[in-house]
Amino acid sequence: MIRERIDQTLENLRKEAWRLERQDSPKAAAYLREWAEATVTFAELALDQQQVPWTSNVVERAMGEVSKRCKNQWMRWSEAGLESLLWVNLVQYADPEQFAAFADELLERSAKTAITMEVSTEATRGEL
Repeated sequence: MIRERIDQTLENLRKEAWRLERQDSPKAAAYLREWAEATVTFAELALDQQQVPWTSNVVERAMGEVSKRCKNQWMRWSEAGLESLLWVNLVQYADPEQFAAFADELLERSAKTAITMEVSTEATRGEL
C-alpha cells in the first residue's frame, strides 16, 4: 500500500511539474523535479522499518547550539574544531547512552588531572 502511494505521489509531482512548465513557470517546474524524491523520503524509510521523527525540532536545537557557539563575539573555530563540536552534539542527540559514557569518561579523566603548585613567601622588608 505504501509503495503505491509513493509511486502515485511521484507521478502527481511529475504531472504538476509538466503543467507548471506549460504555464511558463520553468523555475517552479525544475524545483518540483529536483525535490520530488526528497518529499517521499520518510515513506521510503518506513518501507525499511525506519522511523522518522514528526518534527526536526531536536536536530534544529542541536544545530542551534553549534551555531550559537560559532557566532559568539571573538570566537574563532577551525573547521576540525567545528566538526568535532557537531559530532559531539549529534552523538548526544542520536545516542544518549554513548554520549553519557563519553561524558563520564571525560569527567573521570579530568578529575584525575591535578596541578601541583608550591607557593612560598619571604619578607624582604622592601628590599629586592
